[in-house]
Amino acid sequence: MSREDEDDPPPFEVGDVWPADKPFPLSDADCARLVRGHPVRWRGTLDEMLKLPGMYEMIGGWIYVRRT
Repeated sequence: MSREDEDDPPPFEVGDVWPADKPFPLSDADCARLVRGHPVRWRGTLDEMLKLPGMYEMIGGWIYVRRT
């Protein structure tokens, strides 16, 4: 990922992704398989990141899922 990508605004807000009243068709495992090998990131604050379960890192205002 290039430095320019980190400065791009996110393409959508969390509430815009999927309607709350409609069940999402993919399971957590299905979603994990789709993103495997790709960086998973979103704009956030340090306070938001510290409240998340699991391992994350913050770079330039972006929260990344930490790969082990």
